[in-house]
Amino acid sequence: MDERERLKLERKKTEVRQAAKEAKVALDRTHGYALVDGCLEKVSNHRVEPPSLFRGRGEHPKTGTLKQRVVPEQIVINIGKGVPIPKAPDGHEWKGIVHDNTVTTTFSSSMHPKNCS
Repeated sequence: MDERERLKLERKKTEVRQAAKEAKVALDRTHGYALVDGCLEKVSNHRVEPPSLFRGRGEHPKTGTLKQRVVPEQIVINIGKGVPIPKAPDGHEWKGIVHDNTVTTTFSSSMHPKNCS
C-alpha cells in the first residue's frame, strides 16, 4: 500500500468516526436531558448495555456468562404526563409507560443476572 492509499484510508476512517460522533451527539441532545421540577437536568444513563460477558463482583456464580440483548419489550419508560412517548424501534413496542414522579429512574429493564446464559 503506497502513501496515497494509506492517507485516503485514514481520511475515510476519520469521516466514519466523525459521522458516528455526530449521530451520538444528536441522540444525546434529544435523549440526554430531562426536565425535573422545571430545571433541565442531564440524564447520566439513557443507554441500554449491549450484550457482553457478565462480570459480577467477587465470586459470583454467573461470572463469565453472556448477558443477552435487552429488547424494547423488556423496558418500562418513566416519563411525565403529557410528554410525547418516544418511538420504539421498528417492529417493537415498549413493555410499559409509567408516570411516577416519586422516583429518579427514567427507564427500567427486566434484565437480571439470572437471565444470563
